Amino acid sequence: MAANKYQILTNRHLLEICKCILILSAGITLKTLYDMPSEKCECPRCPSCHEDHELLFSELHFQLREAFVPRDADEVLLYEFFNMSYITENSEFAPLHKIFRHQKIDIKDMVRQMMPLFNSAKGSVWRMLKLENGYRRFDPLRGEEYVIDAILSPENDESHSERHRFEMVKPFGVAHMVRNMVVDSEKMIHFLLPISEADDHFLRFMKNFEDVCLRTEEPSYLMILLFTGANNKRAAEFNKVKAATAALTQKYRSAHIRIIQTKKAFSAPAGLDLGSKQLPLSSLILFSSVEVSFTKDFLFRCRLNTIEGLQVFYPIGFFQYSPHIVSHFSGESTDVDLMKINKNTGFWSTVNYEVSCMHNSDYKLVGGFNRNLTDWDSDLFQRQIATKLKVFRAMDPGVIHMYQNKTCPIKGSEEQWRNCMEKALGILGSRQQLSRVLMKHFV
Repeated sequence: MAANKYQILTNRHLLEICKCILILSAGITLKTLYDMPSEKCECPRCPSCHEDHELLFSELHFQLREAFVPRDADEVLLYEFFNMSYITENSEFAPLHKIFRHQKIDIKDMVRQMMPLFNSAKGSVWRMLKLENGYRRFDPLRGEEYVIDAILSPENDESHSERHRFEMVKPFGVAHMVRNMVVDSEKMIHFLLPISEADDHFLRFMKNFEDVCLRTEEPSYLMILLFTGANNKRAAEFNKVKAATAALTQKYRSAHIRIIQTKKAFSAPAGLDLGSKQLPLSSLILFSSVEVSFTKDFLFRCRLNTIEGLQVFYPIGFFQYSPHIVSHFSGESTDVDLMKINKNTGFWSTVNYEVSCMHNSDYKLVGGFNRNLTDWDSDLFQRQIATKLKVFRAMDPGVIHMYQNKTCPIKGSEEQWRNCMEKALGILGSRQQLSRVLMKHFV
């Protein structure tokens, strides 16, 4: 009886021990399962599986905003056509050009995001054989829109291919504040103005300087770099310049105007470089020319868009057409205001870098202008791009280059003369205006 009771207790103990072992085993098994690294890539095998997985489960799947809906023909958002070689733009001067690096990066990034999304829906791995056509446009309400025509093929069967059209949207993300800073709106702007004579362009510039800077007590300093060369009339030219400046300094006691004369032959980069050497490194410089007309708003943007040691400003100026062409061949019955910016009065020149705002230290950072180059202004622009500086480039309605009749002397090679003539004829008028000139004289 006692033996049986002991056996029953023993059996119960063994049963409890078995239960504990079973529970402990299950716990260890579950813990092992939970501790095991999960398979992070659920997409079909591919070289960049982990990256594709992140794309598929990123913020790409949030609710898209409604697209912009035009109300008339003027509001229709135009697409740019592209492939991997060239892109079209609505420009008279470069309607079709090679695709630039930043554009190629954007398109490749869209394709990189597009293929994992396609493969996820397909359930197998396909790859793009060829991007045939592409279109893109900016929708102000929801982001960048793309239409891509491509030939695709399964990864394991290149003999089979399909042509697909994808409509993609790269949506707006959350706004981030990159920088917030207080701007010194009263910082002195140092104008550097190289000239060779006191002609009408110089007198017009001085009138512009008086109206914008002196009358409004704009913090400004004008340094005139006068090149008289071997001219027998250099004394007379100096006296004209001195008289023009003296009239302003007497009229405006706060005027800061200085003349530096040199007997060397005229050289704009040499004059601008000479002027920069007279100023402290912290000075804010405005490199200019006598053909430029500027506004007070532009001077404000000159201060806003320059940050010493960080950013320089190259405004894209508006170049006037020939006043005679504009006045007589614009197809308008009323008088044309030459200072208004429209398709009849001129064009934005993206290949001119003559006017710029920067601190003297940022000018010195790259060694200044190369006086031996004809494209000395664009050379400085290129060298500053290669530094830590940010180059701020934007169209500015406050910078107008007054029309100047350009002459091409019969010197140098025929190619130089032809290039000069092409530039001179290219700023006469718009294509429509010049066609009216031809019709009047030859039809």
